[in-house]
Amino acid sequence: MAFTVIARLKARAGHEAEVAKRLSEITEKTRSEPGTQIFTVYKSLDDPTVFVIYEVYKDKTAFESHFHSPHVQENLARFKDLTESAAHDLLDEVTHR
Repeated sequence: MAFTVIARLKARAGHEAEVAKRLSEITEKTRSEPGTQIFTVYKSLDDPTVFVIYEVYKDKTAFESHFHSPHVQENLARFKDLTESAAHDLLDEVTHR
């Protein structure tokens, strides 16, 4: 069963472009990982400092492999200086097709 994550980042004022650049780099690498089904980054229309990432993986193991990959860990460390806050929800689908 698919494993879904919704992540939210709030960039520090003035760091929005750097956060967007890093998210683009993560996106390119993540989309090529086995088990990644969807990885899409959105920017809020109401608040340009807010980014939302919609992620779907084949299963929890694929997500964990992604999360512990060097490119994610490296960027998570850098995001600490570039963001005010970060949160994520791990989701289980309620309505199956």
